[in-house]
Amino acid sequence: MQFVANVLDLLPGAAYRRAGDEGYPFLSVTPAIERLTGRPLSDFAPYRRIGALELIHEEDRQRVARELSAAIDERRCFEIEYRLKHVDGAPRHVLDRGRPAPPLGGAIHIDGVLVDQTALKRAEQRASDYEIAMKSAAQALEGVAAQAEAAARAKSEFIANMSHEIRTPMTAILGFADLMFDPRQSPSDRLDCIQTIRRNGEYLLELINGILDLSRIEAGRLPVEQTSCHPIEVMQDVVQLMQVRADSKHIELHLAFDTPMPETIRSDPTRLRQVLINLVANAIKFTERGSVRVRARFEPRDGRDPRLCIAVADTGIGIAPEQIGRLFEPFTQADGSITRRFGGSGLGLTISKRLAHMLGGELTVISTPRRGSTFTLSVATGPTDGVRMIEAPHTYIRPAPRDTAPPVQRLHARVLLVEDGPDNQRLISFILRKAGADVTLACDGKSAIEQIGANAAESPFDLVLMDMQMPIMDGYTATRELRLRGYRGRIIALTAHALPGDREKCLASGCDDYLTKPIVAAELIGRLQRQAVKSGPPAPHLEDGILIQQTVSPV
Repeated sequence: MQFVANVLDLLPGAAYRRAGDEGYPFLSVTPAIERLTGRPLSDFAPYRRIGALELIHEEDRQRVARELSAAIDERRCFEIEYRLKHVDGAPRHVLDRGRPAPPLGGAIHIDGVLVDQTALKRAEQRASDYEIAMKSAAQALEGVAAQAEAAARAKSEFIANMSHEIRTPMTAILGFADLMFDPRQSPSDRLDCIQTIRRNGEYLLELINGILDLSRIEAGRLPVEQTSCHPIEVMQDVVQLMQVRADSKHIELHLAFDTPMPETIRSDPTRLRQVLINLVANAIKFTERGSVRVRARFEPRDGRDPRLCIAVADTGIGIAPEQIGRLFEPFTQADGSITRRFGGSGLGLTISKRLAHMLGGELTVISTPRRGSTFTLSVATGPTDGVRMIEAPHTYIRPAPRDTAPPVQRLHARVLLVEDGPDNQRLISFILRKAGADVTLACDGKSAIEQIGANAAESPFDLVLMDMQMPIMDGYTATRELRLRGYRGRIIALTAHALPGDREKCLASGCDDYLTKPIVAAELIGRLQRQAVKSGPPAPHLEDGILIQQTVSPV
């Protein structure tokens, strides 16, 4: 008997004898039942009549009762998996293996063993969870791979289109530049060549600016102001600007106001104008005949989040429904063949969508192929309480400009131009000298420091125009070195570095202002004029016990 007891104790579960009547009460059970239920062995004394069914988890109880009843009726062995309730609240998984025994005293009983499978079930669950996680990870990786592949295709297509868009105007620029050397060209022919070169150069600059704008937006470095602006003026300016393009294609261009308009709103007029130019230019580009209509309305919304809504509708080629979802994706065009036919980088709508969001609104589109498209821009206006409403916007007269002095065309200053490119040296020095400046040239940062040091006592420079990427010593290093040596003159960065963060990098190195190439002569002279006014006579500066007044020792 001791042998049997020892074997029963070693079983991974509890051996039992239960009555075969209703509830299947325990008649005898081994001590292992305590581990399975958390109840003392005394609870399972025969006189307690604790039924097996009451220990089974409620969700499993009816199923187990059916299977036990069938096994007893058929006098066959059974194996049933279910959960036993435990006093700690965490059920235990068991495999109940038993068989009906011959009648004992006229009643059927069941002999069997409850095998603890809790650890096995937990391991199986962990394996199942791991398998599910692996499948999910695999699906996620497949999705990421598909997205990466799609992005790579989109960027490849974008680069191919950019190659086309850049090479096309470059072909015109180089080709017409060659024609300028032909002595047989008449003055009018040469003028046509110059106009063509300028037009294609402006297109290239527009293309580059679009790429840079998108880069700044994605980096969160494109500033959006909140200032008082006149929305009617902005819309009238855009329509007037685009009128020439519409006339060249014999397309009607209209501006209409469906509601009274606020005289002023709080927004960024530059970005609002940029979005409207993109939308109207696109509408004209993709419209061969018919019209482009710009319609504006003001939605006061009872003073809560008032909006200005501007719809640009055309009678152009329209957009297929399956292509609309791709319109606003960066590096993606709705239809590559359309892009090749009409030109453009495919960035305009992406930039416009992002700017609309930054202006507190959105940009939406509805379109029908071969009938036209309507792009609707909404922007937040800020509070309009107390703002005058223009009842008849078409009769609105702009207020007289305030403090608009004519731009100064002359630059009476000594300028050190630090530039390593011979062609840029010639161009910029020509513009500066034409404006009246006295220009000295330096081809790198080291030479600039030497020039400033050599001229400090007799004729110091009023302004330093500094290229930032040069051989021997770049502009960043030269500017930092000048500031460390005590130089307090005005240094203006003039650089082709126009990506997000480049302006901040130049200012951090010690520059007072920042201009990007290609230069616009009027903007260059105007900026230098303002910096020359700010400079004035340099104040003495004491550093390390030595009086420094715009003096730099040679390198």
